[in-house]
Amino acid sequence: MSKIIRVKEQETVNLAVDMRKDFGMFQVEARVYLMVEKVPTDIRDVYLYDISDTTLTFYVNNKECLYKGFQELYTKLHGENAFDKFEDTCIAEFEKVSVSPKYPDVEALDVATSERILSEYLESGKVSTLSSEEKELLYTSDWMAINLAKPAGLSRLIRREELPNSLNPDGKAYTHKVLDVGAFCYINH
Repeated sequence: MSKIIRVKEQETVNLAVDMRKDFGMFQVEARVYLMVEKVPTDIRDVYLYDISDTTLTFYVNNKECLYKGFQELYTKLHGENAFDKFEDTCIAEFEKVSVSPKYPDVEALDVATSERILSEYLESGKVSTLSSEEKELLYTSDWMAINLAKPAGLSRLIRREELPNSLNPDGKAYTHKVLDVGAFCYINH
């Protein structure tokens, strides 16, 4: 019988954060579901946040309303499409403040530190890359690498391409986000 060897362990935490905002006559309560994943770096403890869903519950004079009823009331008071804009704004606000002080967000780092962390991660040997000769592109589909590029000010290196997944290169191409690793190396060396 062969021995099982632990290859790696990644710290991931699932959170559900409940928040409430008072608008006077009505209130909005949100539950933000998110995953927090520790970035494997020696530079400092930081985490990436992946929000999977946000649900809103509406209250009038602190009494819970049916979603559809509040939507109709808001639309009658503020006009067509006003509710959708209001809901989108609420979700964005709640998601922005869902970051836990217990898990420092990589997005709060300065650009230089974020870039050093991305560089360290890409050079760690843990990131699978593939090359597309047709597109002249060395890329990775690695979620963490893609999300580390944003706070490093390198969003321009994230592209949507029809390519095989670098993490599971079965040869099938599909459209997904990739990080242009070749351009990152060119910029940083």
